[in-house]
Amino acid sequence: MKSYARDRHSFRRMSSGLGRYRNPYGRPVKKKPKTRLILWLLAGGGGAALVIYLLVFSPAFSVLEVTVSGASAGHADVIRDITRRYLDERIYFIVPRRNTFFAAGDALQKKISSALFLDDVRLERNGMHVLKIVVVEKEPGLVVVSAGKAYLADRSGLVLSEMTPAAAGLISRLALTEFLTSTSSIPTTATSTIYTAPRLPASTATDTERHPVLFVGGESRYSPRQQVNRPETLQTIFKSQETLKEYGIGVLAAAIAADNALEMSVRTNEGWDLYLFSGDKLDSELDILKTALTSTLRDRRELQYVDLRYGNKVFYK
Repeated sequence: MKSYARDRHSFRRMSSGLGRYRNPYGRPVKKKPKTRLILWLLAGGGGAALVIYLLVFSPAFSVLEVTVSGASAGHADVIRDITRRYLDERIYFIVPRRNTFFAAGDALQKKISSALFLDDVRLERNGMHVLKIVVVEKEPGLVVVSAGKAYLADRSGLVLSEMTPAAAGLISRLALTEFLTSTSSIPTTATSTIYTAPRLPASTATDTERHPVLFVGGESRYSPRQQVNRPETLQTIFKSQETLKEYGIGVLAAAIAADNALEMSVRTNEGWDLYLFSGDKLDSELDILKTALTSTLRDRRELQYVDLRYGNKVFYK
């Protein structure tokens, strides 16, 4: 016969049919209620939600002011408008971009750069509520006039922007509306000797700074980022400007018969014109001009033009 007494005093005894063993002399294990754990979870979840709300949705961490530096008045308004619309957007339809931790992003820089022709765009946080946008504008090199419109362009000939009607009105008063449209020759006379460029915004030029005006014959119209003629053709203006500056002569304007013309006339501030070809022979033409200005053309009081288009000879009147 099986002894249950000995079995009763064993350290482990099988519980009723459950296949588990327990110590018969141990204290019975009671399950602790999970109330405390649930409360801790609720408290932690609520605290996390509060922190997320404060960091993401609360006005305490929102951009409330946008400042723009380095831009002209017109460009600053455009930048503020782009930024306002950008900050009103939401990331995944939930998180507002106005949040100070998400406002200064690459997406905003790209939007501004694509809308305006700028050298550089930087976004800086000035405290928790101020987003500072610092831009470096393309420096204008000349004013381009074509088909009754006036444009600002850089030294490479890329159009930066169309000039305002008020500024373009200064150009229209120059009365330079008659240009030859054939590429076989360039204009030899102008209806006015006033080739003064309009005053540029204070952010891009001082009140006394002047830029050459390039008159393009034909009916070409341009838009921002579009190329005006070829860069090497436009360098004719600036190289002539540098050469003449050595002799105290300024360049006020230039004219080409058509958008792809190689011949150019340059109007100096002394009132006479310089005719030359742009291209490989430009440097040699300017060397010939230097020689003439130091010898036969020292007295230029009655000079009307200097023509350098024919070989190594100088024709003047």
